[in-house]
This record gives sequence, structure tokens and C-alpha cells, in this order.
Amino acid sequence: MTHSAQSLVRSYDIIGFGDEVPGILALVSAVREYRRRNNQFPRTLLLFKGNSQLGVGGHLVRGGLSYLDRSHIPLETRQALGLETFGDPAAIYNEFLQRSGVIRVGLDPRKADAALRAMLKESRIDILSNAEIETVLSDRALITGIRLSNGQTYLAKQFIDSTVNAELAQAAGVAKLKGFGVMGLPDSELAVTLTFETEGLSVETLKRVELHYLQRFTNPDDSEAQGWIETAAGSNPTLPSNFAEICAIATVI
Repeated sequence: MTHSAQSLVRSYDIIGFGDEVPGILALVSAVREYRRRNNQFPRTLLLFKGNSQLGVGGHLVRGGLSYLDRSHIPLETRQALGLETFGDPAAIYNEFLQRSGVIRVGLDPRKADAALRAMLKESRIDILSNAEIETVLSDRALITGIRLSNGQTYLAKQFIDSTVNAELAQAAGVAKLKGFGVMGLPDSELAVTLTFETEGLSVETLKRVELHYLQRFTNPDDSEAQGWIETAAGSNPTLPSNFAEICAIATVI
């Protein structure tokens, strides 16, 4: 092997592929546990397809999401077990919430990005973004490395796949059920919602805007609004009328 080829191969103890928040927290936790046991930091790499210049934290950060999905524990259960509103989350997740400035569910993606970067830096984890998998190296059933489309190869003893679609596992040949196949609905998929970042809008202003469009959607003489509903319904004749009924109820409430 030539010297130039050798320079394209890098070895780590742990590699995390994908920068979704659970994966980053798992990677940080692994580093902390390794250090606790061995009194030294492992060689660790966070590898992902996205552009780190746009933020670290997957859909939560680069997608601009402003609210967290948190399970609301029933009052009776909280009282019986002495739990808070959202139960008893893992310590590493609580740390992320605190460092991101989350009170309940509201999240500033920029603060989340800063918190995750700080946690990665403290754990001495290298970051490499814009990474495209060319092939996955394996020894029998174990992943041993990732070769990228740019020719670089990254080897490790342990891998964490935290991509939304299990991209590392799929590249390694692991079978994946399509859509909601695990629930017997192979042809169904999770809808994707666009998110928008706004400035200078009060809650009252947003309510007025929402009411304005609800009134348009429930007005059968508003051909433009009715056209939007028909497009969203995929030209299904029953869905627009159902949607109009829901909007009418919402305007009354």
C-alpha cells in the first residue's frame, strides 16, 4: 500500500453515523462511560451526511423544528410515582434540555446546535459532515469500517447508527421494512410537514392569520381556497368536504 493510500484510512474506537439528537447523546454517553472505566478519552468520530455549517443536530436543528415531542404523563400516574409532567427522562437528555434552554417543549434550534457542539467538544469527538457512504466494510456480521465516496475510509471498533432511515445498517445489508411495514401497512408513509421560521409575529397575529384562512377554506364561493383544498386532497371528492366541516368547527371554537 502506498503512503498516499495509507493516509486515507483513519481508525477510531467509536464512530457515530448520523447526527440526530438521540445518536449524539448516545455517542457522548459512550465516551463518558469509556472515560470513566479507562481514565482516558476514546478516539471518537461523528460522521454524517448533512452540512455542519447549517447546524449539528439533524432534523431538530437543520430542520428548524421549534417544539419537542415529549410524552405527557397522566396526572394520576405522576401523583402515584412522584413524577414531573414529562416523567423521568434520562440524565443525558435532561442535560441537553437544560443546556439548550428548554423549559417545557419550546426549543431554539440555534441554542440546541450550540449545546450539542459544546457536548461534543467536551468529549473530544471529531466531526466530519457532508459524508456519503460508498460501501460498508464488515467482518462476517460485524461492521468494521465505512468507505466514503471521496475515497476516505474510517475504521472503528463500535458503530452507532442514528440516521432517520438506518442508512448505515441498510448500506451494510440489513433488511428494512418499507413505510409502516412493521404495523402491516407497507404502502403507508409518515407525512412530512414544512416548518417556517418567523420573526416579529405575536400569538394574536398568528391567530388572526389562521382565522382568515379558516374562513376562506369554509367559503364555497372562494374558488382559489377551494382549489387549494382539492389539490391537498389529491382530487379525492370526499376529503375536501370533510376538511371544510373540520374548519367550520374550528372557527366556532
